[in-house]
Amino acid sequence: MKCLLCNATLAFDFSWRWFFSFQAFETVPICEKCHQKFIAIAEKTSCPGCGRKQTQRKLCQDCLRWRNLQKELLYNKAFYVYAEPNMRAYFEAYKFQGDYRLRQIFAKTLQAYCKKYLRRGW
Repeated sequence: MKCLLCNATLAFDFSWRWFFSFQAFETVPICEKCHQKFIAIAEKTSCPGCGRKQTQRKLCQDCLRWRNLQKELLYNKAFYVYAEPNMRAYFEAYKFQGDYRLRQIFAKTLQAYCKKYLRRGW
């Protein structure tokens, strides 16, 4: 398997321990080096209105201005910082060049987040 972003060879440890664990074989779409280039946003410190990365969990200036205009906030959840070169390159390839394979990169993160809300009965 190859990393979907840098084309480096991906290795999987086919150990005896894994073999006898009867766990499903899970493919990893990108290498650790590429994964580390995406800057994660901690929910503890993100803006509760738009999900923007901040140092404290409070409404950012844009959301405060939006609320002052008496507009409803979106309550968006962002997982990664968008305005950085690696995320821009990802969206360029995924959205504009149509590389559908790239959906795999964030699929597990999104699934885990959605499961949290399914348990709440949403």
